[in-house]
Amino acid sequence: MADRPAETMRQFADGPYYAIPIRHNILHTPHRARRNGQCEVLDLQGHVIPHLYEAGELGDPFATKYIGGSSVADLLVSGRLAGLNAAKPKEATSR
Repeated sequence: MADRPAETMRQFADGPYYAIPIRHNILHTPHRARRNGQCEVLDLQGHVIPHLYEAGELGDPFATKYIGGSSVADLLVSGRLAGLNAAKPKEATSR
């Protein structure tokens, strides 16, 4: 705690006490592929790429605002949607 002035600290009852340095970290993917409401990945022209789905943070509409768990609902909903849609029988494509 070298960065904290001693006069801002107070004494606790007898220890022992232990401390470790900590820092704030966030891991997320702010740059994402585009997806539609069915979690289908879209190409640069906005067309569905057949048989390609995404879920979670990668396509999170709030990825650039993510801060500690704010995307949990999107992770759960998009995971379910992508999984259900990916599991549906598909016709072969030439793409």
